[in-house]
Parts: sequence; C-alpha cells; structure tokens
Amino acid sequence: MVPVKKKTKIAILIASLAVFALVLAAALLLSRGAGSDRVQSGEHPLRISEYMSANTAYPNADGRICDWIEIHNTSNKPFNVSGYRLSDDVTQAKYAFPVGTVIPADGYIVVYCDPETSGGLYAPFSLRRLGGETLLLMNSANTVLDEIETLRCRKNTSIVREPDGSFTVSAAPTPGYANTDEGYTAYLAASGQGTGALRLSEIMAAETLFTAPNGALCDWVEIENTGSETADLSGMHLTDKAGEARYTFPEGTLLARSRSSGAPATGRRARTTPPSGSPRPERASF
Repeated sequence: MVPVKKKTKIAILIASLAVFALVLAAALLLSRGAGSDRVQSGEHPLRISEYMSANTAYPNADGRICDWIEIHNTSNKPFNVSGYRLSDDVTQAKYAFPVGTVIPADGYIVVYCDPETSGGLYAPFSLRRLGGETLLLMNSANTVLDEIETLRCRKNTSIVREPDGSFTVSAAPTPGYANTDEGYTAYLAASGQGTGALRLSEIMAAETLFTAPNGALCDWVEIENTGSETADLSGMHLTDKAGEARYTFPEGTLLARSRSSGAPATGRRARTTPPSGSPRPERASF
C-alpha cells in the first residue's frame, strides 16, 4: 500500500500539473490573439489595405470626420463578410460587420473608427496616431485572416498597403478606392471634392453693409467652381470646426463653372445663403 502522506504528495503534484497546463493553454490562446486559428499571409482574399489614424480633413458620407480602416476583396467574386470581425485588441473582437455586408469583386469597404458610435460601418474603437497597435481581421469563427502592426500616421495622411505587402505613408488617402493616382482621383470625384475644382474664393466675416437675398445682414462664404463642368454640391459640408459638419448643402444645389475657368460666360459662385426667391434662407449655423 502507498502511504497516505505519499498519496497526498502525488495528488498535489497532479493538481499542480493540471493548473500549469490550464495556465499554459490560456497563455497560448492569448498569444495567438482573438482568433483561434490563422491563415497564412496572402492566402485569403480579404486584407487590410489602408487606414488613417489622424484624420481632421476628410469627412465620410455622414459628414463625420473620423479615423477609418479599409478592407480590400482581392478576389474576382463578391465576398459576403456578414459577421466578420475587426479589432485593435488581440484578446477580443470589438466589431462585427452587419448581416448582409458584401464587398464587391476587387472592391473595398471602409469601417469608421469612433469609440462613441457603434453599429453599421462604425467600429467602437479608435486608432492611435503614434501607431504600435495590432489590427486584426477575422472571420465569424475568429480565425485571423489578416494581422498588421500600425505605423505612426501624420495628420491627414494614410498608411497604404503596397503590392508587395509592405505599408507606406500616403499624402493622398483613397478610402474605398485603389491605392493609385487613379484611385485618388476617383475618390475625390465621388466624395464631392472633385480634382481641386472647388475652392473658397471669398469670405466676409464682418458684414455691416451688403444684404443677403432675404434682406438679412450676415457674414458669408463664397465658393467658386473652377472646373469645366457643373458641380453638384448636394450633401457637401462647410465647417469652422474640425471633426464636425456645421452646414450641409441642400439636395439639388448645383454650381456652374466660373468665367475664370476658361468656359463660356455662365459662371457662378455659391454662398451659404440661397438664390433670390427662396422661401426660406438656408444659412450656416456658425
């Protein structure tokens, strides 16, 4: 028979080994991040292709200025990412794509990062401008599809993924578009920023003499379209406060090309007050 004291020592040893095994398993799980498995880099068609962590100038379609992460579907087929996840924390998945989210073939999708917002394409976390954090893209089973270490991002620049997989700083962000000159041009056109055709041409900050069409004395901002085509200002924003859209142009606001663009004499400039005859002036609240 085994003495009682020896049995006790054996039991303690077995218990200690069991605890050690559990601690080791937990440590291995944490070291592998939120995903229980990983695919080899470049083997999955989805990858993090661009991000911005110091955005003060580029509003999204909601008129909000926030950091963002872009995902590229490199395949030739649409990819359903319902339930797929993004996180800046290796221990937990912080954001899941809504049901029905599909990235077109060779297309892009942008997730905006805002700790105070969740749902839709808003992830409830922020990005560190100084970099040094891990971004994870995972499927619904928490398998890590792509993982990158963020770099320091200067104000209003983005970090883009090059064809060889490396990341470089870009002064021409292209959220939702290819990281090329053509992609930048397409992004500017789609976001209403054109190719530099619109500009603030005049500002009155102490109006005491000239009245608006509605008879009011108010300050104003003038915008000139120097391009060759009429510009649609619908949904564009004016602001005097970075990160907040203080005024949005009404639907159907068009701005013809100006005389100075070399076009026929049909030029126009837009102000934040409406044309004569408008029943109710549209005015910026700043």
